[in-house]
Amino acid sequence: MRRLLIIFFLIPFLIQAQNPRTILKKIQDKFAKKENFVADYNQSIKASNSSSTIKSSGIFYYQKHDHFRIEMKNQIIISDGDTLWNFDKKSKRLIISYMIDEPTTFSLEKFIYDYPPLCVVKLQNKSDSNEDSFIMELKPKDDDLPFQLVKIWSNKDYEIKRFEMTDLLGTLYVFELNNVKYNQSLPRNIFNFLIPKGIQVIDLR
Repeated sequence: MRRLLIIFFLIPFLIQAQNPRTILKKIQDKFAKKENFVADYNQSIKASNSSSTIKSSGIFYYQKHDHFRIEMKNQIIISDGDTLWNFDKKSKRLIISYMIDEPTTFSLEKFIYDYPPLCVVKLQNKSDSNEDSFIMELKPKDDDLPFQLVKIWSNKDYEIKRFEMTDLLGTLYVFELNNVKYNQSLPRNIFNFLIPKGIQVIDLR
């Protein structure tokens, strides 16, 4: 009986030790040490009123200050931190806009640094996967943020592997990173879009 009591009182202590803000700080510190990375990525989008899921995959290039490039079979999305280029290869159409005007645009730094102070942060149970060790849950404290819920998966080394975002309309966005290679030598102009001749350009800036 005495041994059971010791174990019973130890469980709350262990749970408390896994403080969500502490885990989040470790994830942030780990991410801050990475200058850039290249990864295989998979994305899925499912609307709340639909039974179908839109899936895409490609290569994701990232550099600090929201510089990113996503290369897919029929689409290229590039950001230099301020401007967003979205090029559809099939229709040969390019849409140019400002990052700040696209609230659902995937910004790693917003999810990791900007949004958590504005949210209630919880640590969910560990994933069933052996690789994924922590699942952070972010719920906005008010209605000013462009989502209802965000979940961030990290492995035991506090490296981010997956994001889930449910927007204000209930649409679920899932973004996964695999085969991540950090601090790579990237071409200087990889986060700029050189507009080719013969395409339709829609400039929303």
